[in-house]
Amino acid sequence: MTYECPNIMDVILEKTFSDMLMTPFFMNKFRKRVKLRGDENILEFGCGAGNFSRRLVKLIENGKLNCVDISEFWIEKAKNRLKGRDNVRFLLGDIRDVIPKEERFDLIFIHLVLHDIPKSERQGIVNILAERLEENGRIYIGEPINESHGMPVEEIRDIMGKSGLKEDDHYYNKIFPSWRSFNGIYSKA
Repeated sequence: MTYECPNIMDVILEKTFSDMLMTPFFMNKFRKRVKLRGDENILEFGCGAGNFSRRLVKLIENGKLNCVDISEFWIEKAKNRLKGRDNVRFLLGDIRDVIPKEERFDLIFIHLVLHDIPKSERQGIVNILAERLEENGRIYIGEPINESHGMPVEEIRDIMGKSGLKEDDHYYNKIFPSWRSFNGIYSKA
């Protein structure tokens, strides 16, 4: 199985575990920490099946949501979940290629994505995302920090700092005894 071509079990887990259980839990905490005006231009890096996308778009009725993913399968799922929303744009491909260099965002949303990118590419990806941030914009990142699946908090903070970002806030999520995530909100230093 690869992310781009999931098997049936991945699709079932995405719908039941991720969409119905995890996403509402994460979104409630996100909404409390990241206060949105409702008119932001948001980039969701790695939108997957649109679990967060469909909740994010409700928070920005007068804004725009830009969903980027490398998987045609998952982008199509996201499009179906967000059907009828005229303030959503879908971009299929590598972030390094699909966002024009001059385009800027008020919020860049990275959730459960960076740890799946090869370690050698993470810094370069975050550098590009930081460059696309509006002057007073923020980056929200949420990543698992488990030894078996995730990345260390120190690595996340190091990558963000090397991209010229400072941590404004952070919190931890614990869903199961064996599953934790680090969630940080960053702005330009």
